[in-house]
Amino acid sequence: MRDLMWLLLATIGIVGIWLLINYRILVPALKRKRALRYQKICPEFFLPALSPNLDTTVKVTSRSNNPVHYKVNLYRLTCTCSRFRRQRGYYPDQDIRRLCRHLRRALESENVLDQYDELTRKIIQERVRDKCYQRDTVLGTEVAFGFHPKQEFMRVYARRRGQQDGPNGPFTGTYEKFSLNINQESWIYGEAPPGATELITRAKAILAQVKAQLPDSDKDDSDKETDA
Repeated sequence: MRDLMWLLLATIGIVGIWLLINYRILVPALKRKRALRYQKICPEFFLPALSPNLDTTVKVTSRSNNPVHYKVNLYRLTCTCSRFRRQRGYYPDQDIRRLCRHLRRALESENVLDQYDELTRKIIQERVRDKCYQRDTVLGTEVAFGFHPKQEFMRVYARRRGQQDGPNGPFTGTYEKFSLNINQESWIYGEAPPGATELITRAKAILAQVKAQLPDSDKDDSDKETDA
């Protein structure tokens, strides 16, 4: 009986050490490696620097069953949450991909979000879930594409057609998020933005350009981003 107990304790200890190594060392290292990799192949999407007056700590409470208080700095775009420390924090200073859930909430609660342009605000409101973001101009209208280079799904942030807009742009309506299946060249949920054909052409070109920079070992892999 005593031998069995010692065996059980030893097993628990080994499992505990493995979990500690895996989740404290291996997983963070893998996420850090991925973040650094996507820095190289995805174009930067920089946010304008906010006022130095915001170079201070703001506390944001998590929405979990056991609330935790995280410290965020809106001027430096930093957060003490695990998602930021292990992944988002490795993106360049002022890159939109640094925005974890707590930074986004602080931007809203501190009434800072309005300091960004309308297109940037829309991406932030949609939770900044993609590995790559790229601005472009299509039919005289600024748009943005959010995507993962190893997936066929793409988010397209484009304006709706205003009442006085012609069919070939530029478009002046509000920004909305549209969902595109690149391989099928179809708009998910059946809703297409103005200039849909031109947007698909541009989206395919952007994705192909980024995919060409992926290492061969990564091209068939999947690495989906989840929200912070």
